[in-house]
Amino acid sequence: MSPQHRGDESDRPLFPLPHDLADDSHSLVANVAALARDCFRPRAAIYDRESRFPDEDYEDLHRAHLLGLGIDRAYGGAGADSLTRVICLMEIAKADPSLALTFNMHLTAIDLLSTTASEEQKRHYFSAVVQHGARIAAITSEPGSSFRDRFQFRTVFEPVDGQRYRIRGKKHFCSLGDRADYYFVSGLLRGSRSAKTGMLSAMIPRATPGIRVAGTWEALGMRATNSLPIDYDCVVEEEHIIGPPGKILEADWSGFALGYGAVYLGNGMAAYEHAVDALRAKDPASYDEMTR
Repeated sequence: MSPQHRGDESDRPLFPLPHDLADDSHSLVANVAALARDCFRPRAAIYDRESRFPDEDYEDLHRAHLLGLGIDRAYGGAGADSLTRVICLMEIAKADPSLALTFNMHLTAIDLLSTTASEEQKRHYFSAVVQHGARIAAITSEPGSSFRDRFQFRTVFEPVDGQRYRIRGKKHFCSLGDRADYYFVSGLLRGSRSAKTGMLSAMIPRATPGIRVAGTWEALGMRATNSLPIDYDCVVEEEHIIGPPGKILEADWSGFALGYGAVYLGNGMAAYEHAVDALRAKDPASYDEMTR
């Protein structure tokens, strides 16, 4: 997928699709590319300028049956493989990197559910995504912690009445922010001594009492990610707990990393294409004048 110089062959793509892309993936990629070109790109600057979440883009993704891109076909999703998913994220990022970043977090939450949720939970949450357009935020980051240095959860899960949990903590860089329908939140069971024996996760509905936006988000060029800091002091039923303690550590996070790479690569591809188009539009005679 390395860039190729087109010269005078304007119908030849700068970034052709890989030869090993599955046949049934071509229509998915074409659908995403068309949405990105016709819908996402014209709105991108408006969302950033107005610091507004791209609700219309997510509605388009839902109508096109793409919110379930990473959900297995057995649950009504598109069942896209890793390569197809990466290319779709690249196409979105070429039009609007902020949208692509939030969509990658939504897909990451689906990956985590696929690995850690019970069969009943998968049917419930995947149906919410596929049938009703639910958006899921996968949130781990906390103030003062970083995967690049030392990561230590301060979010606490405390058992209440034996069938519920009180979740208290603060998360930041919460992509999708208050526009998510569910928050996939992780923390430590009170009294536990290690993540292996005490790390828990929950799917918290946005309407749950005790969820509060705790700041603003003003990042140039990324305002539409709506990555707000959010405080949690809420109680959830046991049915919202995803997996036993430590189960999340078994999750496959490769899709998250691949998705991030795809977003930034797609952004770079857009810049490259813009530069090529700008140069091709110039009058060659002007270059002769510059070299005299």
